[in-house]
Amino acid sequence: MDSLFSVSGISAQRIVIEILESEINDRAYLQELITHFRSLGCLIAIDDFGAGHSNFDRIWELEPDIVKIDRSLIQRAALSSRIERILTGIVSLIHEAGSLVIIEGVETEKEALTAIRAATDMIQGFYFAKPNAQISSDNSLDKTFNGLLEQQQINNHLTSNNLNTHFTEFEKHFKSALQILTSPKLIDASAKIIFKSPYAVRCYLLNEAGYQIGSSIHSKSLHSLFDTKFTPLLSGNNANWAHKHYHYRAIHSPNTIQICRPYLSIAGSHLCITVSQAIKLKNETFVFCCDLEWKDD
Repeated sequence: MDSLFSVSGISAQRIVIEILESEINDRAYLQELITHFRSLGCLIAIDDFGAGHSNFDRIWELEPDIVKIDRSLIQRAALSSRIERILTGIVSLIHEAGSLVIIEGVETEKEALTAIRAATDMIQGFYFAKPNAQISSDNSLDKTFNGLLEQQQINNHLTSNNLNTHFTEFEKHFKSALQILTSPKLIDASAKIIFKSPYAVRCYLLNEAGYQIGSSIHSKSLHSLFDTKFTPLLSGNNANWAHKHYHYRAIHSPNTIQICRPYLSIAGSHLCITVSQAIKLKNETFVFCCDLEWKDD
């Protein structure tokens, strides 16, 4: 390899050795190869991650410098907000493992914007350029990336405005419900106000330690969402939700409304977001929570 670097005039630090997960089954031999190329100064990349039988244990074991996410994921993520959230989670997990992320196979503007939202480090694909032996000096790529970033800012602004518009209407019901919640026993009355919003599906009260006080109160609209196989999970009596964002954020920021990210509710097996706020009732701290239906796409 040293002679190859010498003849080509390219230093080892500019070489990325790409490993196809499916091509090498002998892990001990693969680790030897990686150790050898690393000793030369090369970067190590796992290619086509997310295709076939990709496993995260390869990332923990091989500790690549770069993970290249297969085109199949960006294709699907550009068409589904659910898959986009999964892609974003994968990128975040790879970052936590200490590797950079490249999303490859980007061929459309929508895929490029999806990759940017996923917080990837680098983007590769025919949308930008096709493979060439010579590095292009075309400055139009700068305009392409600037245009994408500007479009993403516009999309973020529109999304934020839409969410704010929807939440402003619900916030009125939430605040009204809090005003009459002067005792834990009045949660039924508060729920009636909350359920004036068509998006509200569940209300419940947690104590300061995170334990649920009594049963959850469900809206009539929940029945259209609910999968009967999950009926045993509906009862939240004495469940502890202290580990959930909507509880500990509310406890640490009293009198401030908290809104969590979309998640799959164990008490119903459907996507929702939870709106919560810590309140004082008879010198005790409680967290009033309301789950709102979340629709993908």
